[in-house]
Amino acid sequence: VPIITIFNFPVGIVLSYTISFYFITCIVIVTVKSVKAKYPSSIYLLLAIAFSVIGTFIFILASLNVLPQNDFTVVYAMPLGSNIEAILFSLALGNKIDMLRKENVFSQHKALEASLENERIVREQNAMLEEKVLARTAEITKQKEIIEHQMERTDHLLLNILPAEIASELQNNGFAKARSHQEATVLFTDFKGFTNLSEQLGIDELHKELDYCFRGFDDIVEKYGVEKIKTI
Repeated sequence: VPIITIFNFPVGIVLSYTISFYFITCIVIVTVKSVKAKYPSSIYLLLAIAFSVIGTFIFILASLNVLPQNDFTVVYAMPLGSNIEAILFSLALGNKIDMLRKENVFSQHKALEASLENERIVREQNAMLEEKVLARTAEITKQKEIIEHQMERTDHLLLNILPAEIASELQNNGFAKARSHQEATVLFTDFKGFTNLSEQLGIDELHKELDYCFRGFDDIVEKYGVEKIKTI
């Protein structure tokens, strides 16, 4: 309309048709490239542009007296092409919305799968860590039991060679203070002729004889509250 106003009517009409033809050509080129690139909904766009272009060209050619002027070519051709174009554009838009919805669902599905996979990996790592913790705990418990057993053996050995009070002081302080006793008796015993006896007896018989003597001596020590310091 501005072009028709600025120029005289025939020149304005020609310029308007030329500019319209240029824009339509650009739209057609873009649509064709979209079809070649296989963009979604491009077929709807192509058909929409085609109907719009056909209606427009029919009107233009009728205005230029190339086609006969009647109700269809002058009145209905362009509006009909535009209406069909709008319908096809709506279908293209609906198709695009549907594809976006499917892409959104697909993305959500992928995100859910990734989340589930991450949870699975975390569970596996937690299970492995828990197994390592349990194994380490069992190892520490076993080492603790071994240490406690060794300590019990050490305590038993100390109590075997020292009075309980002295042994406790050694365990707690690492040393024992010297003690003074007003009355004390120290007994030293020995096997008379043990060397000759050991040459005459066999190993098993000698072992049984020594075991019998030591057990008897221990019974006497326990009976009378005597402290046995060392056995050689």
